[in-house]
Amino acid sequence: MSVQNLSQYSRELSVQECLDRGASLLKEGNIQQAIEIYQQGLQYHTNSASIYFKLGIAFLEQGNLSEAYDNFYKSVALEADFHWGHYGLGLFFAQQGKLSEAVDAYQQALTLNPDDYLIHQKLGEIFLDQNQLDLAEQHLFNVIRLNEKFHWAYYRLGQVYERLLKLDEAKNSFLKAIEIEPDFQLAKKHLTSESFEEVITKADSSFNEQNYQQALTMYEVSLAFHSQHYHSMLRKGECLFRLKKYSEAEQTLLIVNQQFGDQFWLLICLGEVYFHQSKTKEAILSFEKAINLDNKNLWCWHLLGKSYQTINEYQQANICFNKVVEIDPHNALGYLGLAELAKEQGNKSEAQVYWCKAIEIQPQNKWSYISLGYSYIEDKKIEQAEEVFNQAISLFEKDFDVIFAAAHAYLAKRDWTQSAQMLEKALLICPDNEEVKVRLLELYCYSGNLDKALGYFNSLKITTTPPHSYYQAVAKLFCELGEWEKAFDFAAEAILKEPTNIHNHSLFIKVVRKSKKFKEALNVIEQEFDNQEIKTSFLLIKTAILEQLIEPINEARQCVSLMKKENSLSRDLVICENRLRLKENIFSEQLSQVESIKTKIFYCTDKAYSLPTLVSIFSLHKHNKHKLKNNPIYVVADHPTLELIKEAYQVLAHNLNLIIEFIDIESLFKGLSDYKLTTGYGVFTGGDSLSRTAYYRLFFGQVLNDISPNSRWLYIDSDTIILDSLEEIDYLDFNGYPIAARRERPKSEIEEAIKTNNLKSGKYYNSGVIAFDSTHPQLTDLLNKAVRIAVEEGHKLLYHDQCALNIAFDGQIADLSPRFNDFYPPYDQRTFDELLLSDQSLIIHLLDRPKPWDSLNKHQGSILWFQLLEDMSRFLPAKYLYKLFEVLQASI
Repeated sequence: MSVQNLSQYSRELSVQECLDRGASLLKEGNIQQAIEIYQQGLQYHTNSASIYFKLGIAFLEQGNLSEAYDNFYKSVALEADFHWGHYGLGLFFAQQGKLSEAVDAYQQALTLNPDDYLIHQKLGEIFLDQNQLDLAEQHLFNVIRLNEKFHWAYYRLGQVYERLLKLDEAKNSFLKAIEIEPDFQLAKKHLTSESFEEVITKADSSFNEQNYQQALTMYEVSLAFHSQHYHSMLRKGECLFRLKKYSEAEQTLLIVNQQFGDQFWLLICLGEVYFHQSKTKEAILSFEKAINLDNKNLWCWHLLGKSYQTINEYQQANICFNKVVEIDPHNALGYLGLAELAKEQGNKSEAQVYWCKAIEIQPQNKWSYISLGYSYIEDKKIEQAEEVFNQAISLFEKDFDVIFAAAHAYLAKRDWTQSAQMLEKALLICPDNEEVKVRLLELYCYSGNLDKALGYFNSLKITTTPPHSYYQAVAKLFCELGEWEKAFDFAAEAILKEPTNIHNHSLFIKVVRKSKKFKEALNVIEQEFDNQEIKTSFLLIKTAILEQLIEPINEARQCVSLMKKENSLSRDLVICENRLRLKENIFSEQLSQVESIKTKIFYCTDKAYSLPTLVSIFSLHKHNKHKLKNNPIYVVADHPTLELIKEAYQVLAHNLNLIIEFIDIESLFKGLSDYKLTTGYGVFTGGDSLSRTAYYRLFFGQVLNDISPNSRWLYIDSDTIILDSLEEIDYLDFNGYPIAARRERPKSEIEEAIKTNNLKSGKYYNSGVIAFDSTHPQLTDLLNKAVRIAVEEGHKLLYHDQCALNIAFDGQIADLSPRFNDFYPPYDQRTFDELLLSDQSLIIHLLDRPKPWDSLNKHQGSILWFQLLEDMSRFLPAKYLYKLFEVLQASI
């Protein structure tokens, strides 16, 4: 192309067209023509910094450094924030060997455009040349961040890592460069100077020597040369498996499977990878495919059996292990599988027979001796265990696993000295084994040799990741030394590292008590409350700590409530709950801030039942005294009854710091005494006739909202005893109904009542304990209905007021938990201790006859009732008791 043609052509080009045409010429190697294009372009675009920059690049490639510098400088002079101009100056200075000036120019360019990966690359290369490796690594990382497909960045990064002696990272960087650019020979030379066959040989040698990390490196190098080499791909997956990198191993082996199909050993490896990731179904499928290719392979049948065993398919597992024995009866593998299977199923003696058979067939298999020995220890057959381990030691005199296992026979005999000697031998074989050091630390604690224990502690302090048992052992050491604060730190670590280890629980509580670090302990415990597996255990620990503090008894009881929701109630938990309840009652001053029960409570009584009512109130107060603070108990009675009982009730209330309010039912309902209420023989409160008092709950229920607006109410019969806190009643779910009561016991009389009363719900409820929602819009109307039925149709009712209630509220009664009305008739065989420990009894109902105060009663409930009466006598003078008891006796 002539100069004239160039000139003519350039006149027609815009700046961009000029730049594009010049770049194309440079790419073709036509440097001089590119220079001419740029120069012609500058005749018409004299202020184009971009053209000056490109012209500088062209001169630089031509080797004309002075012209290159002039053009780079002009581009910067025209546009100070034109980062390419500074980049060009950097290139010029670098080529001149002026690296300091080059760095300044590149960094100026980077300031103007921090996301240009080429500038980072140039800086990375300069810092690599200057051996400023941290800076080089930083900039090369930025290159990869901005352009992950730029193979030169990985290559240079590999060189950085080589100098830092981070050989694995270097290898990975070079491999990545080759992955992007498969023919990148420079990277391959860094990986190895050996032939492909030599690399494979070296990799196989490392694999056979169980140096899996080195083998992995060499197989990856071989794959850089031949990416589809089956043996290298398979062995890479095996190495990753042996290094416990299961997810990576699975991905690698699946790629091999995809490319080469089902191959026997590939399926074995893939099955093992699945098995170790608990993907048991996938493992079974893989092993079964392998067996279809070779059904005589012992190892494959064994692995299939182990997989079935894992999912409790014991019959299938048994078939597989027996198949191993069938294929080769002179190989111990099948018997070992059968032994482990029998052990898991609880057949220890059968397992021991199989281990003995394995030893007979292959006496050189140390694991048979070890498993058999441990099994004898579990069976408390210590002498036989000792004999087995001695036999193993005679064959494997310097084997760590055998000696370590043998030490446990002496541990089981509590022979600390002999056990320590065995562990010292094991430590000579594996001097860095941390588990052995931890065991020795514990043993010397037990034997009282604290200096030696402390020595092992000091040797363990330098380890990076000690075994979990380390923390428990060291905590015990500091307990022995009486250094409780240090003991606390290690006990806290122990319980967090092994939260399911119950020995850590008792150790932690002991250390907390001695160190007095209660608040710190609570902080430790609360870290694990999200772990459902150990939540109950940690709530028990928290409860123990709170009990120790005494003050937060209420918080401790909340922990117990949570445990009750999480789990079925244990005897220990019930005892803990009862102890807390008693403490709550004892430490009244400390617990004065306990929240009161919001539900209002009322009784209905007459002269005959005035003493049982008072006993029930006393039992209520005994277990709820702090929760009844400022919350009165209402006693509903007629005027003659109130005249009899008021003074006695008030004396007891005063002595117990209790509020009792009296309701004269006849003043509320004028003419009540004129109502004809059926009181013929019934089943309500004993005797030959029913007290009119039974109907008072129906009448009083109509005015509940007038006495205490927007409240819940609880009616309690007089023939009851309260055994625990009633705070749960505040959270009763009425399910949208106005009242709640307990269903009656299924018996023929109740079925007859349901039929006679035409109860469409098919349900019949006991009225001994009733919860009322006074805010319910239907409550008053339904109670009015019940009263009308009682007054007008009483002669038709089998259970009088109770039938009236059931008819009026048919289908409108929520189920009240039996805990609030636990039937305890004279024929109930439960003892008082059983009642307390069952957690099924908040209120026991002493229904049916004879009543507990009747001399004909031979039931446990009678003793319980009189014990309460005796307790109450400490707060109520005998004259009052005698007066009320005399009336009670006269009513029998």
